[in-house]
Amino acid sequence: MIQPLGEKTRGASYRPDIDGLRAIAVSSVLLFHLDVEMFSGGFVGVDVFFVISGFLISRLIKDEVEKKKFSFSNFYVRRARRLFPALFFTFVVSFVFALLMFSPQHFERFGGSLLHAAISLSNFYLWSESGYFDLESSVKPLLHTWSLSVEEQFYLFWPIVLVTLLRTGFKYGVPIFLMISGAFSLYLNQVFLDGRVSFISDLSSTVAEWIKEGPATIFYLAPFRVFEFAIGASLVWFVHTQPKSRIVSDVIFLTGLVFIAISVVFYTKETLFPSYYALLPCVGAALVIYSGGNAVFSSKLLNNKVAVNIGLISYSLYLAYWPLIVFYKYYLYDELVARDKIIIVVASFVIAYMMYYFIEQPFRRPRYTGGAQSKGAVGFICVSLTLLVVVLGAYVWVNSGWKWRVSRGADLGDVYGLDEHAKKNVLHDHYKKINRWSAVLDFGDKKDILIIGDSHASQYYWMANYLYEKYGLGTTIFSSSGGCPPIFNTYNLYDVPEAIKNEPEIQLACKRQTRIWEEFVEENAMRYEYVILSARWDLMFERGIYFKKRPPHHLLVDKDDPKFSVADSKRTFKKRLAETIDKIKKLGLTPIVFGQVADHEIPLWKCDNFQLILYSEKGLTKRCAIVPKSLVLKRLAWVTNTIREIASSSNVATMFPTDFLCDNEGEYCRTHYEGARLYNDGNHVNKGGALYLAYRWSISDIFPFR
Repeated sequence: MIQPLGEKTRGASYRPDIDGLRAIAVSSVLLFHLDVEMFSGGFVGVDVFFVISGFLISRLIKDEVEKKKFSFSNFYVRRARRLFPALFFTFVVSFVFALLMFSPQHFERFGGSLLHAAISLSNFYLWSESGYFDLESSVKPLLHTWSLSVEEQFYLFWPIVLVTLLRTGFKYGVPIFLMISGAFSLYLNQVFLDGRVSFISDLSSTVAEWIKEGPATIFYLAPFRVFEFAIGASLVWFVHTQPKSRIVSDVIFLTGLVFIAISVVFYTKETLFPSYYALLPCVGAALVIYSGGNAVFSSKLLNNKVAVNIGLISYSLYLAYWPLIVFYKYYLYDELVARDKIIIVVASFVIAYMMYYFIEQPFRRPRYTGGAQSKGAVGFICVSLTLLVVVLGAYVWVNSGWKWRVSRGADLGDVYGLDEHAKKNVLHDHYKKINRWSAVLDFGDKKDILIIGDSHASQYYWMANYLYEKYGLGTTIFSSSGGCPPIFNTYNLYDVPEAIKNEPEIQLACKRQTRIWEEFVEENAMRYEYVILSARWDLMFERGIYFKKRPPHHLLVDKDDPKFSVADSKRTFKKRLAETIDKIKKLGLTPIVFGQVADHEIPLWKCDNFQLILYSEKGLTKRCAIVPKSLVLKRLAWVTNTIREIASSSNVATMFPTDFLCDNEGEYCRTHYEGARLYNDGNHVNKGGALYLAYRWSISDIFPFR
């Protein structure tokens, strides 16, 4: 964020109310990222900072140009001294914690973000990934540096333009430029919002592909933020018209504060931003600054020691809070509760004060470091340290996040005796994409087994590989994405109740897919002996998620008799699953129904990706135990019992993964074996999990292929 300007360093031009405004901005951002309910729009604090920056930088340049003291070298050296030391410290500390804590995948992405943040292109890197508010943002400790990159890009062109216009001597040159550039920037927000810009599409399909995510484009890129800086800069040319009446100043001040408060309280992550929505907090910040600090309420709310001191450390606080949240949550591997949030707030302030007094201040005022360094020395140090960070980030980025750091446990391919060829990634050799929603995996020339279903069918490709290598059983996995059930004459309703009338593409694809499966089984009945049905069955019946309740999101719908309730969904399941099994049997095939993998809800792909310096192997396994076994089995109870009932009456075989994953002693279902994690996310097994289930099934009494 914009660097704090200490009272003693600014003399008569210093405005403590602006530091107070900074305190509001940084506190709003901090509380927003801690998911404090009243601060759902706290991200607008960044926009308040942009307005402040536009005002202070433009005022500084204007004053020095008019006094014929302005020097580009002096300007950039001051920026470097104020911004770089604390930022470099943040890079180093974040790197150390990421090195110790992050999985290879997350450390690899950290390397990319570190490289780009060091060269002030963090906003471009994050734009390419998109998602300031998405789930993955929670594992990006340098996410907040996007705004620093925008500001540093502003520093590159703004002084040049401003100085050029000021030196022309044309009195209205700068105000006209501010008005035009600000209006054009706001206009660009509207043009690029939906990601479809015809003239760019005509010029370059590559660029058109880059900007197709319109909301991310206008959020991250500097041209779409220029109007915010321009609003702040324009104040420099209006500040001499500040009202002399304190009553008028109070009205202006309170109006501005209300504008900011409305956006902080009522904006949400879903608000399209910046666009014209950013005008409310930006104009609010401008009004607060314009009131001149002369308002009575300003002195009480912004000029007090608490607000001013928070404002003074706002840059360090902004740098410190987000990495602290990321690493705290990554270690905790759980949602933050009130106690955790209080710890983070206190720690953020303590770290910020230490950074301010021991890093910011000494480097901003050279007398604390034994004398004033030359401009060349400052430039050399900054460039050298930047190159060091860039090389380090690039080395991590291109080397897959240093996988050697993390203990991965046993290779279950070795444990279960697969040869070297079989242990290779079978997807490369056997995968065939059918369309956007479905794919086929084939093992062996002679086909014995057909597995159909959603991603809970495709997760078993290592099981198919095991059956082929160990028993010579050729297998085809014909899967569809998105929870489409392998039950003939049905479909998954994907969004209750919206999708009843306005069907999304995935729902239409599922309607087609269940018919495609039925036809495929009919046409290939002579090729196979067994048909396995596997899906995430409970997706269509479960009304809530663990520990919370919500309305049903998915339903199983009968194509011939569409009804839309959980009770109807369950009736359809019983009827149509029995009919599907019966049809498969009449075709001369042997049906087998798989139950559902234990659902842990929270993804497990990062729970054990720690070095043992932080956790013991036993501690890592314990860390992955999220949902008690009793809740897992309770959630699956209805669908498990129903499948058992139908299978028993139809005399068909079943395999329930929970029989092998939850047969252990203890409070939680098994998530690891021989030190290897068995899950890819919260409800899909990975290679190890599929091999573990294949082995346990093969030595059980219910294995049908001996």
